[in-house]
Amino acid sequence: MTVGFEDLAFTFRVPDRGGVTKNIKPIYSLTTFGDGYENRVSIGTDAREETYSITFTNRPIEEIRAISGFFDNRGKYKTFDFTVPDSNEPSGEKIVVVYCDSYTVTYLNDVIGSITAKFVRVYELVSGTSSVTVSSGNFNINEGEVKTVNVSSLERGPELLYWSLDGASLADFQALNGSFNMSGTTSLSQGSFDIGTLADLATEGPETFTLSVREASISGTVLAQVIVTIIDTSRGPETFNFVDAQDTLIGAFYILQQDTDTVYVSVQNFEPEDIYYEISGSDYSTSTGTISLTGDFASSSGSFSITAPSTNVDLTNTLRLRKDSISGAIVDTITLFTLPFAGAQAVDEQGAVIDSVSVGPNSSPVYETTVFFKGTLFPIEQIYWTIEGAVQGVDFDQVQGSFLPTGDDNFSEGSFVITKQVPSPELVEFYTLNLRKTGFTGQILDTVDLIVETTGFIQRTASDSVDLSSLDFIATKNTSIARYRYISKDIIDSITIDSDFINTQAIEVSRSDNKVLRATESVALELEFIDTNLTDNIARSTYSATDTADPVDQGNFSSTSIIEITRI
Repeated sequence: MTVGFEDLAFTFRVPDRGGVTKNIKPIYSLTTFGDGYENRVSIGTDAREETYSITFTNRPIEEIRAISGFFDNRGKYKTFDFTVPDSNEPSGEKIVVVYCDSYTVTYLNDVIGSITAKFVRVYELVSGTSSVTVSSGNFNINEGEVKTVNVSSLERGPELLYWSLDGASLADFQALNGSFNMSGTTSLSQGSFDIGTLADLATEGPETFTLSVREASISGTVLAQVIVTIIDTSRGPETFNFVDAQDTLIGAFYILQQDTDTVYVSVQNFEPEDIYYEISGSDYSTSTGTISLTGDFASSSGSFSITAPSTNVDLTNTLRLRKDSISGAIVDTITLFTLPFAGAQAVDEQGAVIDSVSVGPNSSPVYETTVFFKGTLFPIEQIYWTIEGAVQGVDFDQVQGSFLPTGDDNFSEGSFVITKQVPSPELVEFYTLNLRKTGFTGQILDTVDLIVETTGFIQRTASDSVDLSSLDFIATKNTSIARYRYISKDIIDSITIDSDFINTQAIEVSRSDNKVLRATESVALELEFIDTNLTDNIARSTYSATDTADPVDQGNFSSTSIIEITRI
């Protein structure tokens, strides 16, 4: 149990042991009647006077001065907390509100002294009088302005008070704290002090701080508080930025083909008005537009929507932000990526999506092929690959593996190498190559055909022509055109017929892309050879020849108008 009080320096002062005496005196009115009769009536709510006598004996003179200074500061009308013993409290003590009625100092010598005091208990909810008011209440102040703050108090009398700006810095204010005098009477006193702000070139927007009026010191008990708002009157440089939905700066924007998405912009130090966007090139049907800004000069924002075109390849455009007009000054630029798909896929070295990959004696290096990976709007994670139906060490060096793509969640890429065991098989072999996530048996992200070439395959780099000039089409019904076991990877296969089919000169079979052919393919040439003297093109779409021979059924051209090229 600790008996005592805090002084102005927040030092807890403890009286002598046994140096605290409590005195209770009832308060009542007495009326005396004749014959010895008296009438006593209690006065007040508590109807008693509670006083304490305390002593500080043989203390250092500095302590005596601090205690007497505290009593002088409080005066008779200012109360304070006093901790006293109380056996009825769980802690064995309680706090009562008192004022110092009187005190006596005894100087034993120049370094030792004693002090006795009389405290009178008062019945108030709080210690001290908190009737201090900042007259203006909460207020605004401009940058570079000085404002006078007026303070009034009730039942405190003349005194020295302090002020502080909590959470502020000298970058905003000329001073952060100070003191001022209150003058007047015990019932009403008034005082004032000035605060000044600094002018800067930065645009911060409104800033708020707490102004506290305190007693005893700049960190003393708070008597009153108000909110001070600095109005930002500076004009910093204009800034225009493309941002994401969280207002973070971006350098690129990604959108999927045929999707509609929102683009956000953030602007500072600019009176809110319309600004403009522009998409370079001719890929987008709507390539310009207006952005309406909302906010204030310090900070505003806006957004607009774009709809991506249909595409099967990556498109790269420039997205520009302009002010004043659609052809006005460019204030920000980012790259706009339009992606044909979202997810993970196998691609060629140029990034185009593929359906198949081949390996064999024509690979470079021989019996090796590199498979490339592209992820768009796909999180970076370990990617696994598996060759289904293959035996490790027999068909391929490895039939499964993994790699970690590089890039970010918008765009990533990677690659891995497949090595074929030698020698190659006699016949073309087909396997399924899967790209997976989470593991070798995880979810399949993409599937392509893996073709193993035979030793005799010839990788053609130009169109092949077959000369049928020696054929007698009137008498010959069937002629086989040998392909000599090569895989066609060219755009056009031309079959040139030099013989005179009355008026027909040539027929061309055009091949537009390569894909593994596993079933019979028939192409009907519905030509009227008697009246046709021009070249006809037949598209093979996405097929590659993988068979040994293409039989050509000529039929009887003097009476038949259909030629079928049947692939076994």
